[in-house]
Amino acid sequence: MAQETRQSAGVSTSQRGTVTVDPAKLVPVLKELRKFLNPYLPLFGRTEARDNAGIVVRGLLSDLPRKTIEPIAARYKVKRRPLQRFVGAGPWNDNAILDQLNKEVGTELGRGDAALIVDSSGFAKKGDDSVGVQRQWCGRLGKVENCQVGVYLSYASAEGHTLVDQMLYLPESWAKDKARREKCYVPEDVVFKKGWEQADDMVASRAAQLPHGWVLGDDAFGRVTEFRDRLGDRDERYMLDVPRNTRVKTLGQKPGRGRASAARAAWRWAKQLPQKRWGLFTVRDGTKGPLQVWAAWTRVLTQRNPKDKKSPWDREEILLVLKTVEATSRTKYCLSNSAEGTTEPELVRAASTRWNVEDCLERAKGEVGMAQYEVRSWTGWRHHMTLALLALWFLVRQHRRLQGAFPPLHGSTGALLRGGIPPRSRPRRSRVSASDQRNAHPQRTVAPSSLGSRRTPQRCDRDRVGMTQCGMGTQVAQ
Repeated sequence: MAQETRQSAGVSTSQRGTVTVDPAKLVPVLKELRKFLNPYLPLFGRTEARDNAGIVVRGLLSDLPRKTIEPIAARYKVKRRPLQRFVGAGPWNDNAILDQLNKEVGTELGRGDAALIVDSSGFAKKGDDSVGVQRQWCGRLGKVENCQVGVYLSYASAEGHTLVDQMLYLPESWAKDKARREKCYVPEDVVFKKGWEQADDMVASRAAQLPHGWVLGDDAFGRVTEFRDRLGDRDERYMLDVPRNTRVKTLGQKPGRGRASAARAAWRWAKQLPQKRWGLFTVRDGTKGPLQVWAAWTRVLTQRNPKDKKSPWDREEILLVLKTVEATSRTKYCLSNSAEGTTEPELVRAASTRWNVEDCLERAKGEVGMAQYEVRSWTGWRHHMTLALLALWFLVRQHRRLQGAFPPLHGSTGALLRGGIPPRSRPRRSRVSASDQRNAHPQRTVAPSSLGSRRTPQRCDRDRVGMTQCGMGTQVAQ
């Protein structure tokens, strides 16, 4: 690891944001990597596979501009083909590696008020030979494009956050095409599943390993009423984004008071609220001051199946609306099955925690080469993603171990050793205007611990019916 052992001068940050790091803090990092990998290496099988695993993870943590197999092999002066076979067709079990990762995450970051967060991410591809590729929505590009889509699970607590599981989305056209499945070595037991079904599978399979009080996700998942019902049936407390035009019947903040209003879009309810109904919250610190939101909530009834006009309005939830405090304010709408007694700060904190999965994906793609792969098979994609999640978890652990002396987690280990760190790409929030402050309730800070303990949600009795579909479906038998 010649590039990774270069020394820089002490820990300091210039006005331009350049970070220099004391080599005494970094040399142990390289030793820690070998120690970190010890529980995982036996899971890869034979000695050659263990050696290859160490090389690939080191490569993903290096300062290589492109972290595909060929440059990694060149960096560490090993043959390329054995590394390609290891990633593209190695017989090792991804689930065994991820089980060990989840065990460690649950032990080190685990808190009862933590959150499991689901999200999807696209990878633009040329051609149509790579498994799962088709023209579909690519969130990374913000448009429909030829791409692969992965569904991911993140874990976030006050102790830290990282990705803990992944599944490749296999479109229905692929799932039904025997020739393409055989060409890309898609296992026979992999069947088509929608994206929200994959997310639900991951939440269900990891829930016991990872202490948590919330399940979070964006509106691609929140709009699917069946997903919300499945979580509720397992006594999972969720806070899920929904579209602004989600129709609700408001009940007010106190149970048993008044009748439900006529159905209307969530944005219409928010628009007519007087200023006194909005509370100002500081959700976390930012690089240019505190990040703040206006928040308002009410109890609502939602329809069992919004596509069926005759479907009953018997699901009781909480509608939470957040408006960012910045020059161009953004508004998001959330539904939760949180039980009576959950405080407003708890609701706001939960809704504001979802950004952690976006941060995880941003760092995984920018720091450990998650988007840099040249594999076409089902096994190759899964293997690469597992190794990237492993590398990301190593970075998170080192950040925790060297807190106060280790630069922020935006810049790979290799970049840190170079002494440079790339700027964050996350938009900055502006501060609250003086007029807003005068008209607001007293500002409240949402402490990290205010996520609260898990509660059993109150649910209405109802018949089970089919629900709306999420546009991103898929497969996977583990």
